[in-house]
Amino acid sequence: MTSHSDDVMQAKFSPDGEKIASCSYDSSLSVHHKNGNFICKMQGHSGLVESFDWTADSQQLLSCGTDGTIRAWEASTGDCLAIKETEGHDMDALVTLSAGVFIVGNNDGELQVISGDTVLSSYKGHRSSVKKLVKSKFDNSLLSLGYDGVAVLWSIEGHTLVEWKRSEYPKEIWARSAEFQSRDKIYFATFGSTFAIWDIARNHWDLEGFVPSASLNSVHAADGVIYSIGDAGLLKADGKDMGGPQSLCNFVVKTGPVLVCGGQTGQVFDVLKNRVAYAHHAPLNCGVNFEVDGEQRLAVGSYSGDIIIFKVNDRHLEFVSCHKIHENAIKGISLHGNCLYTGCADGEIGVTDTRSYEVVNKITHAHEGILNDLCSYANGVATVSRDLTLKLWGEPRATIPSRHTHSIKCIASNDDGNFIATGSYGGTVDVYDCKAGQWLGNVRKVSAAGISSLSWDDEKQRFLASSYDGRIYAVELG
Repeated sequence: MTSHSDDVMQAKFSPDGEKIASCSYDSSLSVHHKNGNFICKMQGHSGLVESFDWTADSQQLLSCGTDGTIRAWEASTGDCLAIKETEGHDMDALVTLSAGVFIVGNNDGELQVISGDTVLSSYKGHRSSVKKLVKSKFDNSLLSLGYDGVAVLWSIEGHTLVEWKRSEYPKEIWARSAEFQSRDKIYFATFGSTFAIWDIARNHWDLEGFVPSASLNSVHAADGVIYSIGDAGLLKADGKDMGGPQSLCNFVVKTGPVLVCGGQTGQVFDVLKNRVAYAHHAPLNCGVNFEVDGEQRLAVGSYSGDIIIFKVNDRHLEFVSCHKIHENAIKGISLHGNCLYTGCADGEIGVTDTRSYEVVNKITHAHEGILNDLCSYANGVATVSRDLTLKLWGEPRATIPSRHTHSIKCIASNDDGNFIATGSYGGTVDVYDCKAGQWLGNVRKVSAAGISSLSWDDEKQRFLASSYDGRIYAVELG
């Protein structure tokens, strides 16, 4: 079944077991018969479709996503039956309760019970985005999972929710996949080799047999050393273990004498001091160095759309401030001139002054798909996306079709900003020559797995590509 052009976020059988529906980052939903025959496609969302659910009679679907709308669809034709606006709230999770009544979880950590256009009740369940809602098949329990590291159990009592259990889930848990296996046990997806089990009655989390993934999520070359980190949260310097938080990390960066990493737990970790320097309420995605009046600083981008500012004080990382820039996850951050540029998953680019931390400009709808990363280059900043384009936001602006066949995950430029490397989920790297205005040589297939990040190695004048296969590949310019 290949009716989508981008990642599928969710798939679910209809209650009668006859049909399968799916939603995708391509802004659509689709329905197939269980034998694989295509039935219909549903188009109308202007952003990512994050979640959906069937009605009990298997006749309709309800969907939500980053465009802040909740939509009802006819499952046999794909016709849109109703649209509810939610004042711009990004909705990541949805379950149906009864005819015309459903529950959604939003980016502000709220759960809302809704009937038609009316919000019947609202609950602040989490400190950050609600990423998953699961209704029990065995009783009236509802599970909510947030990026704040907390699992909450609710009792559904008519059109109200009553919280009855709350637990911090282990750092190995992926907060976007779970299922009740009985009244007392829930299974969860993890970032490793096996699932986790929450024994509700004993409030015990079982991770027996869990082995962390070898996947690398970030490579960073600095002062002649190659640093890398990934799902296991163990930092390596030139292949040697340096310790780390032992939880999934999305970035590593050397800020003066301080080595910093962070990721799924929201913790900014000082590796050399072996300590948590700061704890944010949402996962962290990226970081970049900059200076203010000769003082070394670090900006970290989060899933909650915040940038978190630190300074280096006597070889220690010291928190300065936190600033809300976007309404969705920051996927990339870079410095150009006196401004921090941030790329948001919803396609927005933010421009923030490094002294006042005021947002001085925003570019909306920069890409047709998720904006995955950005970097500075000689004339400005460059961005990449799932829409398979490289965009240059300098003078002149340019949209450059890529030669990748899979979504572009990451981007980096060389020391003078005249060469830009792009890496894809298909394991390919392609380098763009800004002066010549063309791609350099052929596309390089460097890995059978996806490319997770890129970094310029100034010492050896080459790009480095980290891969989900756990390896680092050298990409020469010649």
